[in-house]
Amino acid sequence: MCQWLGVSRSGYYDWIKRPPSDRKCQDEELKMQIQKISDNSAGRYVSPRIWKALQNQGYEVGRKRVARLMQEMGLIGRVTRVTRRAPGMKRFLASGENLRSDGAVPSSKNKVWVADVTYLKVKGQWQYLSVVMDLHSCNGLLIPDTNLGGKVAA
Repeated sequence: MCQWLGVSRSGYYDWIKRPPSDRKCQDEELKMQIQKISDNSAGRYVSPRIWKALQNQGYEVGRKRVARLMQEMGLIGRVTRVTRRAPGMKRFLASGENLRSDGAVPSSKNKVWVADVTYLKVKGQWQYLSVVMDLHSCNGLLIPDTNLGGKVAA
């Protein structure tokens, strides 16, 4: 095998008996710290955050080195789904009660009408949109804001 690799037998055995390099020892120490940080974060931290945590602990290490060590260890940051809460949704839902809680569809036209007003930002300006709808036929009127100065369009 030594002949195939192009090295002498004494060089091969000398290489096997050689103690680990300083870099290898530092890598092992860093791997232990990376594992601790990963365990403390429940596996959510990816390499940039672990790198930042190591810097805060006083380690001077490169970002790519941390990424390489994490890859060698098989650590992958768990991505959690980000949810954004609508600030006033809970208050909005609690403020009004559904007056038609039975959910029954009216038996004929023009018995039950519903309406809603909302606003949308279009090209940097707020536009109001009104909808009036017959519940039986689901036909309705869209009344867009056309800047009529407070007048209602039909």
